[in-house]
Amino acid sequence: TFENPDEKSADCFDPASLPDLDKAQEVRVIPAGETAPTQVLTEKSQIEALILAMDLDHWSTADLPQGLRPAGTLSFTQQPTQTVWQKEAGDELRELCQIQLYQDAPYLTLTALGLSLDVAISEQAAQELTHNLFP
Repeated sequence: TFENPDEKSADCFDPASLPDLDKAQEVRVIPAGETAPTQVLTEKSQIEALILAMDLDHWSTADLPQGLRPAGTLSFTQQPTQTVWQKEAGDELRELCQIQLYQDAPYLTLTALGLSLDVAISEQAAQELTHNLFP
């Protein structure tokens, strides 16, 4: 049988459907239980390294197991795009999305535009992200 490559199974995740994470100008690293960031990534190279570590090509939608403990949140922000009719775009950063990571578990929850998506990620990505960002 032939399969339509445009049809994706329900558990397949298309990284192209994500907000443009690489356009983020700042990533705030906020540990679970905190309201203020402990780190703020602003260098393009830091943000690119973080996105690479997330291993987006191996994400798939998933149901979160019971009992997961939050490790922390990554808040991706950028300045609003200035349009032709605006004098200035403003200095205020707007949130593109939030990514909730979990302790000792290869899962995350992506929240953007008021919608949340639970995702399974590679063990390597989970360990690298949680151990480097939320020691």
